[in-house]
Amino acid sequence: MTDTMTEQQLVEKIKKVTDFCVEHRSKWVMQGMADWHKANRYIEYCMMMGKCAVLWKKDEVQGVLFYWSDFAEHIEMKYAENRPQFEWAEPISGDCVFAGDLIGDKESAGNIIGTLLEQFPHLLITPIYTYRKGKLKKLNIRLLQRFAL
Repeated sequence: MTDTMTEQQLVEKIKKVTDFCVEHRSKWVMQGMADWHKANRYIEYCMMMGKCAVLWKKDEVQGVLFYWSDFAEHIEMKYAENRPQFEWAEPISGDCVFAGDLIGDKESAGNIIGTLLEQFPHLLITPIYTYRKGKLKKLNIRLLQRFAL
């Protein structure tokens, strides 16, 4: 048995993530994601580019975190210019992380962040930017975990 996934399995996983996110669309910061096809395109891109983490339990989606590496200067400039943080671009290796949408309940949010810390222990010292009540906030991973949903 191999740990590679067939194209059909990948399509099914992306569909499950899209269904979960659209079902919980009231928790999305991203505008326009109520449309299934727009959401599917965004989710497919993020999953393929490593810009999201999905928490699975018995083949069902429990939570999703959209995040990506960026430079603090870029994040702050986009915020000041009222531009979206997300860009359809190749991932970069910046000096911080932007945490976009975190979809799920408190338990799944904590589990997603815990999983990320296991994979990327440097996140303990990496600045993380996110929006709270429409304002750009700089947090650390533990504060993000505490404020999650």
